Amino acid sequence: MEFSLLAMDLDGTALLDDHKTFTPRLYAALSSAARKGVAIVPVTGRQYAMLPPAVRTGADWENLCVLCNGGEIRCLRTGELLETHYIE
Repeated sequence: MEFSLLAMDLDGTALLDDHKTFTPRLYAALSSAARKGVAIVPVTGRQYAMLPPAVRTGADWENLCVLCNGGEIRCLRTGELLETHYIE
């Protein structure tokens, strides 16, 4: 089976108990998947300014992120707001 997208929850799932870092094994797996063409997309309830250091390292896989429980899609590298889905 081939995958083209890996969307991953952060808090309570991908991040360690410190809520700031990934295990070295996970980080290596994300890098390996990205080299195979898989898009890695962190998904979180956090706002952009509150993202943990683990997802803003400058790694090749860092591109898009889904924030605010699906309310925003941003570019990880620049913080540029690409799309919003706010509840009125």
